[in-house]
Amino acid sequence: MSKDRKIVNLGTHRATKAGDNSKWTPEECAEQFLADIRSGEIKPDRLFLMYWEPTDDGGFYPCSYTQNLCFSEELAMLEIEKKQLFQRWME
Repeated sequence: MSKDRKIVNLGTHRATKAGDNSKWTPEECAEQFLADIRSGEIKPDRLFLMYWEPTDDGGFYPCSYTQNLCFSEELAMLEIEKKQLFQRWME
């Protein structure tokens, strides 16, 4: 493979092209996240990964993984992300 070619994750490509994050699977999203860390594109110091697990009754249960965070920092990350989401929606 020539040096100017890059292997592209199809899920990432689909989601980016459509501007719709529902176009990729949770696994594709996690793989892209890890690929970005491994390539040095992003350098997270702390993590708070949240996901919804389906329940037997058709609902969802919130779950998360955290790394290098105390409870108050988890809450702060949620509030900061909430503010950023609202700002993006208002654009």
